[in-house]
Parts: sequence; C-alpha cells; structure tokens
Amino acid sequence: MSIKKQIIKGRSRLLVSITMIIILTSAGELFCQEKDVKSGYEKEFDMFKKSIQDEFLEFKSKNDSVFLRFLKKPWIEYDLSVTRKEVTPKPDVQPVVIEKQIKSKEIIPVHRKTMMEDTARQLQLNLSPKMYDAFEEVPKMNMVVDFYGTSIQMPKPQDPLPVLTAVLGTGISDWFGEAMENKELYNIIKKAYTESLKRELNGWGLMKLLQEASESIYDSVNDRVLFTWFSLLKCKKSVKVGYDTNNVYLMADFDTPVYYIPYFDAGNERYYLIAFEGQNKISDKIYSYDEEHPGAKELLSLNFRCLPKLEPKAAFKEYVYNDKPVMIAYDSNMVNFYTNYPNCTISIYFQPPLSEVAYEGLDKIILPNINGKNLTDKVNFLLNFV
Repeated sequence: MSIKKQIIKGRSRLLVSITMIIILTSAGELFCQEKDVKSGYEKEFDMFKKSIQDEFLEFKSKNDSVFLRFLKKPWIEYDLSVTRKEVTPKPDVQPVVIEKQIKSKEIIPVHRKTMMEDTARQLQLNLSPKMYDAFEEVPKMNMVVDFYGTSIQMPKPQDPLPVLTAVLGTGISDWFGEAMENKELYNIIKKAYTESLKRELNGWGLMKLLQEASESIYDSVNDRVLFTWFSLLKCKKSVKVGYDTNNVYLMADFDTPVYYIPYFDAGNERYYLIAFEGQNKISDKIYSYDEEHPGAKELLSLNFRCLPKLEPKAAFKEYVYNDKPVMIAYDSNMVNFYTNYPNCTISIYFQPPLSEVAYEGLDKIILPNINGKNLTDKVNFLLNFV
C-alpha cells in the first residue's frame, strides 16, 4: 500500500473515532440531563407530598393542645330545635286553564359538536381523573371497609385505641387527649382522607366513610362518634360533639340549610345533629363546648361537584309504558348513598349526573324507539316516555 493511501486511511479512522467520541459524550450529557430533570420532578413531588402531610398533621403540635384546654372548661347546655320546610298554601279557588289554540312551530335542530370536532380541552375533561396518593404509604396490615359496595383497605390498628370512660365533658376531653397522641388513628384518618379525594366525595361522603371505618375499629357507638368527630377536625371540618344522659352526638355545620334535623346555634353557626345507628331517642337538650377548634373552619359540604366514584352495581325496576312492562336499570350503590342524605334544598339533589348504569339502561330503551324518526317524533316519544 502506498504512503498516500495509508495517510488517507489513517485520517478516516481518526475522523470516525472523533465522531464516536462526540456522539457518546453528547448521549451521556443528554442522559445526565434527563436523569437530572427526572430527579428534579421526583424531588418536587416528594416535597409536595411532605407539604400536604405536614399541613395535615399541623394540628397535633399547634392547635390540639389549645383546643384541649377549651374542652376541659365547663360545657354549655343547648336547646335543640328543628326547622321545617315552608309549605306554600293552596289557593281557595282552583285555577282554570283557558284553552288557547297552539300555533305549531318548526323545530330547527341545533348542531352539536361531535367528539372528533370537540376541542382538546373538552376531550381532556371527558377522561376520568388520575388517582394519586397524597400521603406516604401506611402500614400494610389492612382491614377492609365496605363503603356502599366499594371495598376500601384501611390500616388495621395494632395498639390500644382511646375509649370513652364517661359520657361527660371530662370524659370526652380525656378521649381527645389520648387521641392526640395515637398514631394508629392518624394512619386511618390519612387513608380515609386520601380515599375521599380519589373518589371525589363531598363533605357528607367523607363523613360517611369515616363512620364506616369507625364500625371496624369500635364496638361502642359513642366511641364511633368521637372517632368520626376527631377525624373530621383533622380534615379541617367545622364539627362539634354534644352529649345527653347516655349518648354522644356528632354535630355538623353544613354549607346549606337542612330540614327536620335537630340543631343548636352557637354564635353565628348552626350545628345539626347527625344521628348514628342506634341513636333513636334524642333529648331536647344536650351539652356541648362553646369554642371552635382552631383552623377547623370548613363547612361540611352537601353540594356535589361530580358523581362520587363508587363501584357500580346494576339493579332493575319495572315500569309500564304503553301497557308494556319496561325494565329500567339503576345503580343500587348510588341509591344507597342517597338514601340517608339529609333533607335539604331540592336543587342539591339535581347537581350530580345520572350514573353510567342508568345512562346505559336508558340508551337501550330510548335509542331503538327514536332511531330513524324525525326530530318532532323523537321529542314526542321522550315527552310521552317521561
């Protein structure tokens, strides 16, 4: 081989080597940058989790000791009252309908965007929300809580829990003092609060979840009430407890008026009594404390932001349409959730949408009867069906 060819070959090898070095160096830098970015996100998320947890438990060191001093003061006797809905009186003379000739109007269909035509933002809203754990992992020793057909795992207590020794203000304050230092209770509360966020429960839903959890850890109804009260305080909800001769009652400050439930007024707030199972005979007077827990100012919400995310369970009810039986599907778990809902403003009940079970059941009945028909016939069918 000539010297010239050897020089050219050597230069080619050198060029390839330099190129490989540059590629490997760049890849390493990109990998490090990606790793640094990922590490940055992980650190940011860890800091976010810690900030939530620190905020969640800040009461223990800051507010609980102050509130405990309030509980040790003499409790006040309150008279319970009940608000009833105003009934509009019926007219003395029955109204008469004046028959008028109705002019027919042409129904012009309104074009609605299809899913493909819709915006990316709307498509994103149509998706189910992602579920994240806001707190660190709780102990693996679990108990299962049945929450309206949805099985939820909770950490099972291993150490003794606080127990009410006397149905008195002193007994309740002693219970609270022990609960302040009980890590087992905090683990359950954190898990329940996280599940309430995942399943998009309102304040009432959170309260019912804590109530169900209390039945798994306590036999006494009074202890169940105190656990639910203590837990709601930790979730910054405006609640109290009161007692009569034998029972301890949970009192809640709702975000909307409630009817046919005993209540008492404390300052500018109205606290409604939430009776637990077995609390049937309620006195006209109960004893409660005057002060509020510092920081627990959030009203217990009865409003719905969306439908609670519970496991569906289809059930059927028979109706008659055009002298023929029609089976209508519904979600029995959601029906059970609504069964014990407080009697409140009627607009509250229209906030949540129908369940997927109900939608699918209605589609099977309605769609075959309107497919291929003009808009007027479709409207007539729906009006007759409803």
